[in-house]
Amino acid sequence: MFHGLFKMEPTCPHCGVRFERQSGESIGGTLVNLVLAEMFSMGGFIITQVLFQPSWIFQLIFWVSFNILFVILFYRHARSLWVALVYLAGGVYVDPEPEPPNAT
Repeated sequence: MFHGLFKMEPTCPHCGVRFERQSGESIGGTLVNLVLAEMFSMGGFIITQVLFQPSWIFQLIFWVSFNILFVILFYRHARSLWVALVYLAGGVYVDPEPEPPNAT
C-alpha cells in the first residue's frame, strides 16, 4: 500500500482498487493514529505515576517523545487500519469498467 515512509499508493497494485474515493478520507487514519497514541501515553503516564512515582519532568519528556515517535512510526499501520474499516463499510471496491462508446 505504501512506497516510502509516508507516501500511499492511490490504487492497489494487485486488484486496482482505489484506496481514497473522496478527498479527506486520510483524516480517518490520522484520527486512529492520534487516538491510539493518546490512549497509550495517558495510560502509561497514569500507570508509571502510580507504580513508580517518577518526577514530572521525566514523565513529560518521556511521554512527549513517545507520542512523537509513536505517531511517526505507526502512521502506515493507522492508514491501513482505516482503509480496512472503510472496506468493511463498503467504501473500497473495484471501479466498474467504463462502457465503450457506441459506434454508430
